[in-house]
Amino acid sequence: MPFLVLRFLTLGADQFSGGGSGADVSLLDLDPKRLNLAKERFGFTDCYSDIATALDANEGYDAVFDATGHKVAIEAGFSLVAHGGSYILVSVVKEDITFSDPEFHKREMRLIGSRNALSGDFDWVMSAIRDGSIDTDALCSEVIRLKDLPDRFAGLSADRGGIIKVIVDLET
Repeated sequence: MPFLVLRFLTLGADQFSGGGSGADVSLLDLDPKRLNLAKERFGFTDCYSDIATALDANEGYDAVFDATGHKVAIEAGFSLVAHGGSYILVSVVKEDITFSDPEFHKREMRLIGSRNALSGDFDWVMSAIRDGSIDTDALCSEVIRLKDLPDRFAGLSADRGGIIKVIVDLET
């Protein structure tokens, strides 16, 4: 069952989507630095930087998770869903999104808006972190002190491709 994740929502979510389930998870992100991080830190092998290449590799994906927060990317993502597949929109945009109704119906796809989780989901995540199923060290790009954050913030924002998660240390 091939899955496609559009942009890193969090690599933790990418790990959960394929971790131990036997799912075939591919990633699509326009930033080559982020794709390299996915390959190096988490062992993803099917990484694409454009829709055409992702479609050449697969006739569509059974589930496509969008975490781009970008209207144009969300609208383009409909073409990546296989017939009978699901398009899961995790990100929220303020604009209206549009899509081809005939194409949507032809594919007999499901469109799912997903933003919340249940308390059991959080328990499962915490358990996976505690037992080491999720490599939290690989998720952390850097730890910085709170007092250094104002000086570092612009640089961190500019290097989004090289960062997964930054932890702010409130103690030192």
